[in-house]
This record gives sequence, structure tokens and C-alpha cells, in this order.
Amino acid sequence: MLGVPPEVARQMPPRLQEMLGYSIYPPFMGQLTASHPAKALEAGFTTPVRAQARAAGARLPE
Repeated sequence: MLGVPPEVARQMPPRLQEMLGYSIYPPFMGQLTASHPAKALEAGFTTPVRAQARAAGARLPE
């Protein structure tokens, strides 16, 4: 996971978000669970792995 949590990065300008790693650079460096890292900044974002685990009944920490 990235060093700056999404809650903090959401408040920053887009260019700073990119510099912190919330972007993809060729050849797909920074890709987060098969999706663009900037999606982690969207409200309610859940990684596909976490969504699958919850759907299977896993109890995960928040």
C-alpha cells in the first residue's frame, strides 16, 4: 500500500497525488490490484480482493 493514506491524499492537488504514487507510469508501475491507484481516492473504494473476501464471508478489519 502507499505511504500516504487515501484520506490524506484526497485533500491534495492531483499533481501531488501523482507524485505520491496515486498514478500509473509505463509499464503499469503502480497498478493497484488491477485498477488505477487513483481509484483508491474515490469515496467508498474497496479493492477487488477485499470485496471478494467479504463476499465469501471473511471478517476483515476496517
